Amino acid sequence: MRDDLKLENNRSPVQGLTGAEREILAATGDDGRILVFGHPAHGEFVVVGPRSFFDSKDATRQAKYLEALEGLLRKGFVRREGESRYSYRLTGSGFEVRKALKSTALDAFVASAKGETSTKSFQDWAGGNRVTLAIVFTDVVGSTALGGEIRDEAMNEVRRAHFAQSRKLIEQFNGREIKTIGDSFMAAFRNVDAALDYALALQRDTGHPQVQIRAGIHIGPMHVEVDDVFGGTVDFAARVVGAIEGAETWLSERAKEDIDSLGGKQYAQLRFDKHPDVALKGFPGKFTLWSVVG
Repeated sequence: MRDDLKLENNRSPVQGLTGAEREILAATGDDGRILVFGHPAHGEFVVVGPRSFFDSKDATRQAKYLEALEGLLRKGFVRREGESRYSYRLTGSGFEVRKALKSTALDAFVASAKGETSTKSFQDWAGGNRVTLAIVFTDVVGSTALGGEIRDEAMNEVRRAHFAQSRKLIEQFNGREIKTIGDSFMAAFRNVDAALDYALALQRDTGHPQVQIRAGIHIGPMHVEVDDVFGGTVDFAARVVGAIEGAETWLSERAKEDIDSLGGKQYAQLRFDKHPDVALKGFPGKFTLWSVVG
Protein backbone atom coordinates (compact mmCIF):
# COMPACT_ATOMS: atom_id res chain seq x y z
CA MET A 1 0.00 0.00 0.00
CA ARG A 2 1.18 3.48 -0.82
CA ASP A 3 1.45 5.96 2.04
CA ASP A 4 0.91 9.00 -0.20
CA LEU A 5 -2.63 8.09 -1.23
CA LYS A 6 -4.63 11.07 -2.46
CA LEU A 7 -8.37 11.58 -2.38
CA GLU A 8 -10.26 11.92 -5.63
CA ASN A 9 -13.29 14.16 -6.05
CA ASN A 10 -16.23 11.75 -6.07
CA ARG A 11 -19.74 13.13 -6.34
CA SER A 12 -22.49 11.54 -4.25
CA PRO A 13 -25.45 10.18 -6.26
CA VAL A 14 -27.88 11.10 -3.45
CA GLN A 15 -30.17 13.80 -4.79
CA GLY A 16 -33.82 14.74 -4.37
CA LEU A 17 -34.55 12.52 -1.36
CA THR A 18 -36.67 13.69 1.56
CA GLY A 19 -35.35 13.26 5.08
CA ALA A 20 -37.74 10.36 5.75
CA GLU A 21 -36.72 8.64 2.50
CA ARG A 22 -33.07 8.91 3.50
CA GLU A 23 -33.83 7.48 6.94
CA ILE A 24 -35.54 4.44 5.43
CA LEU A 25 -32.75 3.74 2.97
CA ALA A 26 -30.00 4.23 5.55
CA ALA A 27 -31.71 1.88 8.02
CA THR A 28 -32.39 -0.94 5.56
CA GLY A 29 -30.47 -4.13 6.29
CA ASP A 30 -28.21 -6.11 3.98
CA ASP A 31 -31.19 -8.05 2.60
CA GLY A 32 -32.84 -4.80 1.50
CA ARG A 33 -36.18 -5.81 2.94
CA ILE A 34 -38.82 -3.32 4.08
CA LEU A 35 -42.18 -4.33 5.54
CA VAL A 36 -45.44 -2.60 6.35
CA PHE A 37 -47.30 -3.91 9.39
CA GLY A 38 -50.85 -3.22 10.47
CA HIS A 39 -54.05 -2.65 8.52
CA PRO A 40 -55.23 0.39 6.55
CA ALA A 41 -58.33 0.69 8.72
CA HIS A 42 -56.44 0.56 12.01
CA GLY A 43 -53.12 2.20 11.22
CA GLU A 44 -49.97 0.94 9.56
CA PHE A 45 -46.28 1.46 10.20
CA VAL A 46 -43.05 0.79 8.35
CA VAL A 47 -40.54 -1.80 9.54
CA VAL A 48 -36.95 -1.72 8.29
CA GLY A 49 -34.36 -4.39 8.99
CA PRO A 50 -34.63 -6.72 11.98
CA ARG A 51 -36.35 -4.22 14.29
CA SER A 52 -39.60 -2.25 14.35
CA PHE A 53 -37.80 0.91 13.34
CA PHE A 54 -40.74 3.12 12.39
CA ASP A 55 -43.28 1.59 14.75
CA SER A 56 -45.06 4.50 16.43
CA LYS A 57 -48.44 5.36 17.90
CA ASP A 58 -48.05 8.81 16.39
CA ALA A 59 -50.35 8.74 13.34
CA THR A 60 -48.58 11.72 11.76
CA ARG A 61 -45.21 10.00 12.05
CA GLN A 62 -46.62 6.78 10.64
CA ALA A 63 -48.08 8.63 7.68
CA LYS A 64 -44.79 10.41 7.00
CA TYR A 65 -42.86 7.16 6.62
CA LEU A 66 -45.60 5.46 4.62
CA GLU A 67 -45.54 8.43 2.25
CA ALA A 68 -41.74 8.22 2.10
CA LEU A 69 -41.96 4.53 1.22
CA GLU A 70 -44.35 5.35 -1.61
CA GLY A 71 -41.93 8.06 -2.75
CA LEU A 72 -39.07 5.55 -2.89
CA LEU A 73 -41.31 3.22 -4.87
CA ARG A 74 -42.11 5.94 -7.42
CA LYS A 75 -38.43 6.89 -7.72
CA GLY A 76 -37.43 3.29 -8.36
CA PHE A 77 -35.38 2.74 -5.22
CA VAL A 78 -37.68 0.04 -3.84
CA ARG A 79 -40.00 -2.49 -5.43
CA ARG A 80 -42.96 -4.48 -4.17
CA GLU A 81 -42.47 -8.19 -3.69
CA GLY A 82 -45.11 -9.81 -5.85
CA GLU A 83 -48.55 -8.26 -5.49
CA SER A 84 -48.17 -7.57 -1.78
CA ARG A 85 -48.45 -4.00 -0.54
CA TYR A 86 -46.84 -5.07 2.73
CA SER A 87 -43.46 -6.34 1.53
CA TYR A 88 -40.80 -4.37 -0.33
CA ARG A 89 -37.12 -4.70 -1.23
CA LEU A 90 -34.46 -2.29 -2.40
CA THR A 91 -33.72 -2.26 -6.10
CA GLY A 92 -30.17 -2.15 -7.42
CA SER A 93 -30.29 1.66 -7.47
CA GLY A 94 -31.72 1.60 -3.94
CA PHE A 95 -28.71 -0.32 -2.71
CA GLU A 96 -26.41 2.18 -4.45
CA VAL A 97 -28.10 5.12 -2.73
CA ARG A 98 -28.01 3.29 0.62
CA LYS A 99 -24.25 2.88 0.17
CA ALA A 100 -23.87 6.54 -0.82
CA LEU A 101 -25.81 7.71 2.25
CA LYS A 102 -23.54 5.70 4.49
CA SER A 103 -20.50 7.16 2.74
CA THR A 104 -21.82 10.74 2.96
CA ALA A 105 -22.29 10.44 6.72
CA LEU A 106 -18.76 9.10 6.95
CA ASP A 107 -17.44 12.05 4.93
CA ALA A 108 -18.90 14.50 7.44
CA PHE A 109 -17.38 12.57 10.33
CA VAL A 110 -13.93 12.49 8.73
CA ALA A 111 -13.98 16.22 7.98
CA SER A 112 -14.87 16.99 11.58
CA ALA A 113 -12.38 14.51 13.00
CA LYS A 114 -9.55 16.03 10.99
CA GLY A 115 -10.11 19.28 12.82
CA GLU A 116 -9.53 17.50 16.12
CA THR A 117 -6.22 16.03 14.92
CA SER A 118 -4.90 19.47 14.03
CA THR A 119 -4.87 20.83 17.59
CA LYS A 120 -1.71 21.49 19.58
CA SER A 121 -2.83 19.07 22.30
CA PHE A 122 -3.06 16.26 19.74
CA GLN A 123 0.34 17.20 18.36
CA ASP A 124 1.78 17.07 21.88
CA TRP A 125 0.25 13.63 22.48
CA ALA A 126 1.47 12.32 19.11
CA GLY A 127 5.02 13.41 19.97
CA GLY A 128 5.68 15.63 16.97
CA ASN A 129 4.28 16.84 13.70
CA ARG A 130 5.56 13.96 11.56
CA VAL A 131 4.38 10.72 13.11
CA THR A 132 3.05 7.28 12.27
CA LEU A 133 -0.19 6.43 14.06
CA ALA A 134 -2.83 3.73 14.02
CA ILE A 135 -6.32 5.14 13.52
CA VAL A 136 -9.48 3.31 14.57
CA PHE A 137 -13.00 4.17 13.51
CA THR A 138 -15.89 2.42 15.25
CA ASP A 139 -19.59 2.57 14.48
CA VAL A 140 -22.69 1.06 16.10
CA VAL A 141 -24.31 -1.53 13.84
CA GLY A 142 -28.01 -0.87 13.25
CA SER A 143 -28.07 2.23 15.44
CA THR A 144 -30.87 3.91 13.51
CA ALA A 145 -33.12 0.87 13.83
CA LEU A 146 -32.23 0.49 17.51
CA GLY A 147 -33.01 4.13 18.17
CA GLY A 148 -36.38 3.76 16.50
CA GLU A 149 -37.16 0.73 18.61
CA ILE A 150 -36.23 2.03 22.06
CA ARG A 151 -36.80 5.78 21.46
CA ASP A 152 -34.56 8.78 22.06
CA GLU A 153 -34.22 8.87 25.85
CA ALA A 154 -33.35 5.18 26.13
CA MET A 155 -31.01 5.44 23.14
CA ASN A 156 -29.15 8.28 24.81
CA GLU A 157 -28.57 6.05 27.84
CA VAL A 158 -27.33 3.26 25.58
CA ARG A 159 -25.01 5.67 23.79
CA ARG A 160 -23.60 7.05 27.05
CA ALA A 161 -22.87 3.54 28.34
CA HIS A 162 -21.16 2.60 25.08
CA PHE A 163 -19.07 5.77 24.95
CA ALA A 164 -18.02 5.36 28.58
CA GLN A 165 -16.77 1.84 27.81
CA SER A 166 -14.96 3.04 24.70
CA ARG A 167 -13.19 5.81 26.61
CA LYS A 168 -12.22 3.39 29.37
CA LEU A 169 -10.60 1.06 26.83
CA ILE A 170 -8.87 3.88 24.96
CA GLU A 171 -7.22 4.88 28.22
CA GLN A 172 -6.39 1.25 29.04
CA PHE A 173 -4.54 0.82 25.74
CA ASN A 174 -2.86 4.24 25.90
CA GLY A 175 -4.76 5.74 23.01
CA ARG A 176 -6.23 9.13 22.34
CA GLU A 177 -9.89 9.92 21.72
CA ILE A 178 -10.22 12.16 18.69
CA LYS A 179 -13.90 12.56 17.91
CA THR A 180 -17.43 11.25 18.38
CA ILE A 181 -20.34 12.03 16.07
CA GLY A 182 -23.66 10.29 16.56
CA ASP A 183 -22.73 6.69 17.30
CA SER A 184 -19.28 6.79 15.68
CA PHE A 185 -15.95 6.99 17.48
CA MET A 186 -12.47 7.82 16.24
CA ALA A 187 -9.33 7.11 18.25
CA ALA A 188 -5.57 7.12 17.64
CA PHE A 189 -2.92 4.75 18.98
CA ARG A 190 0.84 4.79 18.71
CA ASN A 191 0.98 1.23 17.34
CA VAL A 192 -1.37 -1.11 15.55
CA ASP A 193 -1.42 -3.86 18.20
CA ALA A 194 -2.84 -1.41 20.75
CA ALA A 195 -5.42 -0.33 18.17
CA LEU A 196 -6.44 -3.94 17.51
CA ASP A 197 -6.54 -4.78 21.22
CA TYR A 198 -8.86 -1.82 21.78
CA ALA A 199 -11.18 -2.75 18.91
CA LEU A 200 -11.46 -6.40 19.93
CA ALA A 201 -12.00 -5.52 23.59
CA LEU A 202 -14.75 -3.07 22.64
CA GLN A 203 -16.42 -5.70 20.47
CA ARG A 204 -16.38 -8.16 23.38
CA ASP A 205 -17.88 -5.60 25.75
CA THR A 206 -19.48 -2.59 24.08
CA GLY A 207 -20.79 -1.23 27.35
CA HIS A 208 -24.39 -2.20 26.66
CA PRO A 209 -25.93 -5.56 25.65
CA GLN A 210 -27.96 -3.99 22.83
CA VAL A 211 -24.90 -2.52 21.11
CA GLN A 212 -22.77 -4.22 18.48
CA ILE A 213 -19.98 -2.41 16.68
CA ARG A 214 -17.90 -2.50 13.54
CA ALA A 215 -14.30 -1.27 13.66
CA GLY A 216 -11.84 -0.29 10.93
CA ILE A 217 -8.08 0.05 11.50
CA HIS A 218 -5.31 1.59 9.40
CA ILE A 219 -1.81 2.75 10.26
CA GLY A 220 0.26 5.27 8.38
CA PRO A 221 2.16 8.55 8.42
CA MET A 222 0.52 11.82 9.44
CA HIS A 223 1.89 15.32 9.13
CA VAL A 224 0.27 17.16 12.02
CA GLU A 225 0.24 20.95 12.11
CA VAL A 226 -1.70 23.23 14.43
CA ASP A 227 -4.03 24.26 11.61
CA ASP A 228 -4.23 21.06 9.57
CA VAL A 229 -3.33 17.38 9.27
CA PHE A 230 -1.93 15.97 6.04
CA GLY A 231 -1.82 12.47 4.59
CA GLY A 232 -4.44 9.89 3.68
CA THR A 233 -4.25 7.84 6.88
CA VAL A 234 -7.39 9.23 8.54
CA ASP A 235 -9.40 9.08 5.32
CA PHE A 236 -8.26 5.55 4.54
CA ALA A 237 -9.10 4.27 8.03
CA ALA A 238 -12.58 5.73 7.62
CA ARG A 239 -13.01 3.91 4.30
CA VAL A 240 -12.01 0.63 5.96
CA VAL A 241 -14.86 0.86 8.48
CA GLY A 242 -17.14 2.05 5.68
CA ALA A 243 -16.57 -1.25 3.85
CA ILE A 244 -17.91 -3.32 6.77
CA GLU A 245 -21.55 -4.37 6.87
CA GLY A 246 -21.78 -6.39 10.10
CA ALA A 247 -20.28 -6.39 13.59
CA GLU A 248 -16.67 -7.10 12.59
CA THR A 249 -13.18 -5.66 12.87
CA TRP A 250 -11.32 -5.06 9.61
CA LEU A 251 -7.71 -4.02 9.02
CA SER A 252 -5.96 -2.46 6.07
CA GLU A 253 -3.17 -4.40 4.40
CA ARG A 254 -0.58 -2.18 6.09
CA ALA A 255 -2.14 -2.75 9.52
CA LYS A 256 -2.29 -6.52 8.93
CA GLU A 257 1.39 -6.55 7.91
CA ASP A 258 2.32 -4.83 11.18
CA ILE A 259 0.35 -7.37 13.21
CA ASP A 260 2.02 -10.24 11.34
CA SER A 261 5.48 -8.78 11.96
CA LEU A 262 4.82 -8.60 15.70
CA GLY A 263 4.12 -12.33 15.96
CA GLY A 264 2.45 -11.85 19.32
CA LYS A 265 1.08 -14.90 21.10
CA GLN A 266 -2.11 -13.00 21.91
CA TYR A 267 -3.02 -13.07 18.21
CA ALA A 268 -2.19 -16.73 17.58
CA GLN A 269 -5.83 -17.75 18.11
CA LEU A 270 -7.13 -15.21 15.62
CA ARG A 271 -7.93 -16.03 12.02
CA PHE A 272 -7.97 -13.35 9.36
CA ASP A 273 -10.14 -13.54 6.25
CA LYS A 274 -8.81 -11.84 3.15
CA HIS A 275 -11.00 -9.45 1.13
CA PRO A 276 -9.19 -8.64 -2.13
CA ASP A 277 -10.06 -6.04 -4.74
CA VAL A 278 -12.09 -3.74 -2.49
CA ALA A 279 -12.93 -0.35 -3.97
CA LEU A 280 -12.73 2.49 -1.45
CA LYS A 281 -14.32 5.85 -2.14
CA GLY A 282 -11.80 8.59 -2.82
CA PHE A 283 -8.87 6.25 -3.48
CA PRO A 284 -7.93 5.03 -6.95
CA GLY A 285 -7.51 1.32 -7.55
CA LYS A 286 -8.53 -1.70 -5.50
CA PHE A 287 -7.28 -2.74 -2.07
CA THR A 288 -6.95 -5.81 0.11
CA LEU A 289 -8.62 -5.67 3.53
CA TRP A 290 -8.61 -8.24 6.31
CA SER A 291 -11.38 -9.16 8.74
CA VAL A 292 -10.74 -10.70 12.14
CA VAL A 293 -12.40 -14.07 12.73
CA GLY A 294 -12.36 -15.69 16.17
